[in-house]
Amino acid sequence: LRPTMADDAPDATALLAQLRVGTSQLAVLRALRELLPGAAGEVRSAMHVLGPLLCSDDPEIAEEAETLLELVQQLPKPEFAGGRRCFSWEGIDVEYWELEPDEG
Repeated sequence: LRPTMADDAPDATALLAQLRVGTSQLAVLRALRELLPGAAGEVRSAMHVLGPLLCSDDPEIAEEAETLLELVQQLPKPEFAGGRRCFSWEGIDVEYWELEPDEG
């Protein structure tokens, strides 16, 4: 488990895990919004979790998911110019190196 930002405030990873199991979806979406812009990268990586919430039977959950996704899309994406990367899927982390193209 990753450490949390404060003793009672879970980080984005923990909140996204709660969404995966369907725990308090509205509260979790609001908590994720409060973590922006710092958690934008993790939220972008979890579109597969957030996307289905747009079609939720609960209109509040669908609206909050839409608001969160709109906010994340408005934030600038950081430029990455090569280096160490990590791909994560269902608890499996794979490290790899992205290289810059050779200009020569």
